[in-house]
Amino acid sequence: MKGASIHEHFHPQEEVYEAIEGELEVRIEGSSQVARPGIVAIAPGAAQHSVKVRTDRSAIIVDFPLCQELRWAPFFAGGGSGAAVRIVAPRV
Repeated sequence: MKGASIHEHFHPQEEVYEAIEGELEVRIEGSSQVARPGIVAIAPGAAQHSVKVRTDRSAIIVDFPLCQELRWAPFFAGGGSGAAVRIVAPRV
């Protein structure tokens, strides 16, 4: 949803932000970039980063390897790869 955000944080694994449609503003180590279809944002491991949704569209966030402290979250799908995928979509 437009205006939704993830506070500034960091973790050991990198994180990839891909917008299926619409835009995400991704701030990494103090520098902002926009992720939109065809353009991803990658936060390196241990880098401070935050995200803000700029439009009411869907996005995919990929954690690899799986972020252990969030393994329990129902919006993660680990499978056998050790990756976590969160799909962020507007409510219908």
